[in-house]
Amino acid sequence: MSQRTLADLAGSLGFTRNALYHYVKDFEDLLSQVYRRSCILLGERLDEAMSQRDPSDILRAFVSTALDGKRAEIAALNEYGLLRPDARAEVTTLYRGIEGRLAAVIADGVDARTFRPCDPALVARTILSIVYWVPLGTRRGLSMGPDERADAADLLNTLLNTGWAADRHAAIDPPTIDLSPLVVSTTDGFDQAALYEMKRESILSCASRMFNARGVDTTSLDELARVLGTTKPRLYRYVGDKATLVEECFARADRINRFLRQAARELPCTPMERVVALLRTSTTIRLGGILEPMRYAFTDDVRERIAPDLVRRRMKQMVESTSQLFAEGQAEHIIRPFDVERLRFLNLTAVGGIARPDPDDAAQIASDAAGMVEVMRIGLAAL
Repeated sequence: MSQRTLADLAGSLGFTRNALYHYVKDFEDLLSQVYRRSCILLGERLDEAMSQRDPSDILRAFVSTALDGKRAEIAALNEYGLLRPDARAEVTTLYRGIEGRLAAVIADGVDARTFRPCDPALVARTILSIVYWVPLGTRRGLSMGPDERADAADLLNTLLNTGWAADRHAAIDPPTIDLSPLVVSTTDGFDQAALYEMKRESILSCASRMFNARGVDTTSLDELARVLGTTKPRLYRYVGDKATLVEECFARADRINRFLRQAARELPCTPMERVVALLRTSTTIRLGGILEPMRYAFTDDVRERIAPDLVRRRMKQMVESTSQLFAEGQAEHIIRPFDVERLRFLNLTAVGGIARPDPDDAAQIASDAAGMVEVMRIGLAAL
């Protein structure tokens, strides 16, 4: 998103940009109104689903209506970092209200023994994260028309019911993937090459998190320099211009994702535990911290300054790697039969941007990641 989005929006509506200012004060006001409306629409669809009696029917109806491609679009609460503090507080309150109501439905299902024992609040957050992610599919180069939305809703409802694991009762204890090889560090203060790489990695790490929270187009090098406590010329020394920085952040995400997939394959454990270890670790780093990779998505800067085919190929590789992982699991009979190609509509490591745990609480992040993966692994139906 960027300031020129206002001009594009005005043009698509047949307005002048000045006329648009009768309805919004500025770009930030537009974003807050869009996010507020998104929460209100989702709340209304939950209201509609509440006409069902059984908690499982309520949940199924909510997912189906929330992802209905024939209804008004629900915007992902993605670039929350652009919201002013008061607007962010308001949107967060609206979101938490929906999360709380959905958690209450899940708690009712647990009490009725329709659902297995679980953390209702974490389950609600997981569901909302995946629901909010689906509209971002178009920014990943995916076709997401009404039929694809229906497929996404059908698959999500299936996984929320019985999960993707062939054996829902199997006990697992996946080992932890060692992430230390991804951390750039040195103990030699005189090693100039190592110090250079450390500073460069710190810039890429910070930029990736800012791009994820604020969008690429609306994050300037001046803002990045201010957050890092450095100067714009020093940024140019380590990462070049903005287009180069964006490309380097994408390349960093590639390295992280490749490392995780290879590390998971080499773990000395069962095939099921390898899949779970990969998903848990991928979710963990996306919940925050220095290893958070840049999100693959199209933006104006990406389209204009970086070859769109390169970005599209990255997105395709990510989607195909997930499908391949699950296809291999099906061949080993650890994953239940379903069309793995439909996984391109969902993100099993989706995390809610506006509702995250404390980034400094590593134990809570790891616990949340494990719980979120478990929601989709074994579903919610009573065991």
